[in-house]
Amino acid sequence: MQAPLSRDAHLEDYLYKSLKSFPLQGKRAALLAPMHPWYESILLSSGAESIDLLSAQIPPTESFDAIVLLCQLKSLAVAPHSNADLEMMSRLHFLLKKSGLLYLSIPVGKEKIVDNSYRVYGEKRMKELFRGWRPVGYFGYSYEDLLKDPEEIHEPIFVLRAGSL
Repeated sequence: MQAPLSRDAHLEDYLYKSLKSFPLQGKRAALLAPMHPWYESILLSSGAESIDLLSAQIPPTESFDAIVLLCQLKSLAVAPHSNADLEMMSRLHFLLKKSGLLYLSIPVGKEKIVDNSYRVYGEKRMKELFRGWRPVGYFGYSYEDLLKDPEEIHEPIFVLRAGSL
């Protein structure tokens, strides 16, 4: 049995770099299902005007300049034919203001569902996941990551802008 995915040691570094390139200064942001309390602190220290902490039950009437989803999407689609991750991406699309950004971390490598616990995103699933989104930045990612075995995966951050669905 494979060991569970541990928190990527570089994720905070990727987050800081993404916030430096795409600042939250004066913006209303949402942190979706945060795993660690320091993510909220990082967003506040980057100049976000306000941070809403959201559960997976997102109120449909809210609208945000930015949404941050770290380390969570991977566990939504653990069954081979589950599309819960794709459905969540569609919901997020409608929660962002027109010029809003999604900061997303997902494990990348050879496509695989590991121990019915989380999904590793390969090229095919990433294309499905990013449908209706335009990547504007990525931190800690290179195309070669998609060739890595699930034991070698890590979670880069993708900064996405909502496009047309």
